[in-house]
Amino acid sequence: MATPTAATRLSTGIESLDHLIEGLLWGECVVFHTSESSEYVSFLRPLFSFLSSQKIPTSWISFSNKDASIQFHDTPILQSHLILPTNLEQVLEKISKTMQTAAPTFFIFEELTELRRLPNGEAEIVPAVERIAENLTNGNGSAYLQMRKGTLSDSTVAQIKDRVSVFMDLWKVDDALFFQPIKVLGRYSKKLFKAYQYSDGAIRPTEGIEFEEYARALENKSREFLELYSQKRHIETDLQRKVFELSLINGITASLLSTMNLDEILYRILVGVTAKEGLGFNRAFLLLVNDAENVLEGKIAIGPSSLEEAMEIWMDLNNRHLTFSDLLACFDEGSLQHDIHVNEIVKNIRVSLEDRSHILTSLLMQMQPVIIGQGGNWTHPHAEELLKLFEVHSFAAVPLLYRKRKLGLLIADNLVTQQAISEEDLLILETFANYASTAIEHS
Repeated sequence: MATPTAATRLSTGIESLDHLIEGLLWGECVVFHTSESSEYVSFLRPLFSFLSSQKIPTSWISFSNKDASIQFHDTPILQSHLILPTNLEQVLEKISKTMQTAAPTFFIFEELTELRRLPNGEAEIVPAVERIAENLTNGNGSAYLQMRKGTLSDSTVAQIKDRVSVFMDLWKVDDALFFQPIKVLGRYSKKLFKAYQYSDGAIRPTEGIEFEEYARALENKSREFLELYSQKRHIETDLQRKVFELSLINGITASLLSTMNLDEILYRILVGVTAKEGLGFNRAFLLLVNDAENVLEGKIAIGPSSLEEAMEIWMDLNNRHLTFSDLLACFDEGSLQHDIHVNEIVKNIRVSLEDRSHILTSLLMQMQPVIIGQGGNWTHPHAEELLKLFEVHSFAAVPLLYRKRKLGLLIADNLVTQQAISEEDLLILETFANYASTAIEHS
């Protein structure tokens, strides 16, 4: 089949939906306002079948470092992009660069509401949607864009609706999936702007549904869903913590069995702190006590110095399909020469243990894990100096202890993603530090 052009007729992959909205057009952006990912996936699968049959290149763009909500299988995906929210201008520039393609391309945007984590919150989302719509109008592209309900104000949702070509509101009652076209630019029909049920690859109007009964059922189901979701998240969090702790034990145990090289042990500890399958911090620093000279000195650090460097690292790891065990084992002497910026920071740290007024000495002596900076649970007169040294707004610090013997400090932060450090993060970091201390002592 010939390479698709902008004249190629588009389709949602659902014949009855194409008939209702008179099909998709190149340059259009379709927003799906959903309560859960399964609602969106129901519309993605037939679309992917159509794109695959027409050999139309597809690009998946996510604003969240999570697995995609649907597997691509044989869909002709050319690229998968991760755009983590940090700065609006950087996000807009990355969107524009990603969408600059010569061939007509269909773009799938997922987790748009994650952009609310930008400094100005959800106010940053509307300019991002404008940039997406502008790029589609000026280039050879169309897009599906997912937005979760309950995360944005009605005012923001209304502004987004005004800036896109098609806006679809989705919801479920029991296992039945319903949708309503809220906006369909350039079309008019008495059939539009009504509620429809989508089932078995076809749509049908919902005139037979008693509205009050439906509204009560929807409210009850929404309440049940929120309660179950909350319970599910608590259970998942607890399970993930336990699974991760077991992984840490296995990883550190393997380190002890395979090597007695202190540098390698330290490297594996930092990988555990920064790997996505591990604690998931952006950067980690290790400071150890030098008993001979009675000082606390920086030894080794891991982490990127910018968003661009972080993106290169994460994409490289994704392309290499490395497991957590693979990452722990990827040590050689050259590993210590990587991450130059963070190692320059840590190697310049050297504090006398007799200087009890120094913040690092205080952190070591108090023998308790703390968060310094924004959302922190511990203050010190010189905290700002240390935050400036690490170039962050907050970091976590955990003493490394072995049978009450002070071995050093483990420091971790989220310089790139700017994600807040929670008490739960600190608890897991402390658990990890306990195993790390044992590994260091035995090495």
